[in-house]
Amino acid sequence: MHTGLFFIILGIPIVLGMLCAHFCPKFTEKIKKPFSVFSIVVFVVMVLGMFIPNWQLFIKYIIFIFLLVLLHNALAFGTGYSGAPLMKLPRKDRRSITIEVGIQNSGLGLTLLLNTSIFKPEIWNNPETGIMYGGMLFVTAWWGIWHIISGLTLASLFRRKPLPEAKTAE
Repeated sequence: MHTGLFFIILGIPIVLGMLCAHFCPKFTEKIKKPFSVFSIVVFVVMVLGMFIPNWQLFIKYIIFIFLLVLLHNALAFGTGYSGAPLMKLPRKDRRSITIEVGIQNSGLGLTLLLNTSIFKPEIWNNPETGIMYGGMLFVTAWWGIWHIISGLTLASLFRRKPLPEAKTAE
């Protein structure tokens, strides 16, 4: 069941996009921008759809993890940004590596962790077993929200300052 869900969420859109790009390149170029916006909106809706019902929990515990997530994300962005030249990658790849290393798949993690058909609520706070994973859920939830904020912010900063190679090509 889980494999099928992953295939539907990730596999089908990737395959359709690749086929469209191969067989209909002009059409693909026309829909690239609208689909970019659409994918961001879908991601934000997925994360918020899982986050909003847990708003009170967020308010109660955000102080404990805000800096942890912020520092971890800053370290990941810094690792990607400084690691690309260390690996002798072209300058144009530096931004992609920064985003890729800095934005882990927290949205998917949040969606899976808060999906009650996959993980029953009692597994997160079960007095009989003493298992309490609420912190894991909460960190993942905040990571999802933070990655939307930090990723979109960084991407917009990158977009505002074109690479030197891009300037000469125009």
